[in-house]
Amino acid sequence: MALCAMDYKATLNLPKTPFPMKANLPQAEPEMLARWEATEGKIDAVHLCYTRFITTMKQEPMVVPLLPLTHETMTAGAGQGGEKV
Repeated sequence: MALCAMDYKATLNLPKTPFPMKANLPQAEPEMLARWEATEGKIDAVHLCYTRFITTMKQEPMVVPLLPLTHETMTAGAGQGGEKV
């Protein structure tokens, strides 16, 4: 039995937008690094803030410290490093 390669892109229902859906990371990453270096050490912490979805009627704001690296952030499991605001 031979397997046929299927193009799944045609089966997706994606919106048509005037801008690219990709993040263009190869072009954006050098720009982000240049902005980071331009801060000259003025930023001492980076946090990821997001809404934890529980139900349609209940969400919780979450804050996950990304930098500086600490023992707690390095040993925490995926998705378990956040704390409630």
